Amino acid sequence: MKPEVRLPEHAWTAHARRMQTLESTARPNVIVKKSPVTGEKLGEFPIVDRAGVEAAVARARSAFASWKLTTVEERLSMLSRMNEVLRAHRDEYAQRISEDTGKPLVDSVMTELLVVPAFLEHYGKRAPKLLARKKLPGSIYFPGKASYQEHFPMGVIGIISPWNFPFQLAVIPALSALIAGNTVVIKPSEVTPITGEIIREVFQRIGLPKGVVEVVQGDGSTGAALSLSRPCSSAHRWRVGCWRWAERSPRANNCVACMARCVSRSTRIGCTESRRR
Repeated sequence: MKPEVRLPEHAWTAHARRMQTLESTARPNVIVKKSPVTGEKLGEFPIVDRAGVEAAVARARSAFASWKLTTVEERLSMLSRMNEVLRAHRDEYAQRISEDTGKPLVDSVMTELLVVPAFLEHYGKRAPKLLARKKLPGSIYFPGKASYQEHFPMGVIGIISPWNFPFQLAVIPALSALIAGNTVVIKPSEVTPITGEIIREVFQRIGLPKGVVEVVQGDGSTGAALSLSRPCSSAHRWRVGCWRWAERSPRANNCVACMARCVSRSTRIGCTESRRR
């Protein structure tokens, strides 16, 4: 009897990605998810087209009008509910993430789920100070004038997340944007659509207002539609500011240029910076 030959985990993942891409090509409106370990079919997920992406952005844009008026403390209070949700559903989520990615359960718990409460604790302590209005040193060119630094939310932030850490690398950027007063549209990787559904469930369970977080499942065309959103009015130069982590579609590289225009270089949590005298 020949010994069983088992490919390393990374090879299984690459194989699953190739097979999933081939089947998705045969069925262009559906992502067919297969296990990265056994190859068995785990489910089907509709691909959101450009119209669906634009509708999600419109809902997020509408929600931004009221979300930006909440205080940092109010936003942190609402988002902190995620700790209880992750605690209550930890085993279920870890199992589903492992099925989606091929990771051992301990990796799904430690590197995906437990890092999110640590992040919330970090910004719970620091975000109010980081986002507070700050008085700047005076200038000899403007005697008797006061200078201040203020942060303002951008609007709708688009997040295209990768497949290798599909939960934390989507949720943590989303929390960064939300704490700063932005609304979010998340496009999970087509390689890990099960985790994309977990992300949707988590944000629904913490009870955020409708439209504050939108999740659009799809392939590279969905990510391109999100990153290539065009101006909607003179008051908002760009409809969607993008934080790009990883995407297989070559067109999604446009999001890098979009990010340079939409996210301030001088802050790490998604706000513009302004100085007034």
